[in-house]
Amino acid sequence: MTAWIVGVGVGLVVAGFAADRLALWMESKGWIYWRRSERCGSASLGILETIYQPSMVYVFEEETRQLTEAEQDASGEDHPRPPEF
Repeated sequence: MTAWIVGVGVGLVVAGFAADRLALWMESKGWIYWRRSERCGSASLGILETIYQPSMVYVFEEETRQLTEAEQDASGEDHPRPPEF
């Protein structure tokens, strides 16, 4: 009986390792986000993060705005910007 439990435990560890390697391979193909890709801060916990850390939403929006402005400046496009308060 003990050997059976050990066998099942080893099998679960091997299956978990294989699933992790498969997910890393899929991530390298760009199909999923797993461990090595940076994720958006607000996408990691979703609604819980917006409830318990509303400042994170502001930080994410500000970073997005700055990236958008940098891309617009680099491309030379002339988009009207809303007034900042």
